[in-house]
Amino acid sequence: MERTLWDLLCKAAHDEPDRIALSEASTGRAVSWSALANLADRASAGVLHLGMRRGDRVIIALPNRIEFVAAYFGVLRAGLVAVPMNPRTTTGEFLRVMGDSQARMVIVDHVGIASARAAVEGMRSVLSGPGTSVELITVEVSPEPGERAWNDVVGGATADPAVRE
Repeated sequence: MERTLWDLLCKAAHDEPDRIALSEASTGRAVSWSALANLADRASAGVLHLGMRRGDRVIIALPNRIEFVAAYFGVLRAGLVAVPMNPRTTTGEFLRVMGDSQARMVIVDHVGIASARAAVEGMRSVLSGPGTSVELITVEVSPEPGERAWNDVVGGATADPAVRE
């Protein structure tokens, strides 16, 4: 029997919905299995709604946090390719990975926002035409024009009620 990571997440959400799946030592936030599956499912729907297609690459440049895991599972659920990156990466490295992977989306928080913004702007200045744009999704960072907030992508409020503070 073949199982995907999404199948395993759904099984955990079904078998132990209220059990803590993840907790962040630095913030004290925690999320249950059912809430994680729900958030990942909303992330999947959100990235597809933005026009991502099966096989598109998504850079996830987030530190160890709930949104990293939700984004990772959501990207996989959508049939996309997750490209995890160190959020402390330089602009040049962001550009290299974007070019090599042909990423069409970057999900980033305050840790890597400056480098990611510069890299996305660099890619936009070089590329043009249909299917060449790069979406920038910000987690807990106010989006600038042309960017989108994570909470808007997942259709959530500023504080997701599924995530316990």
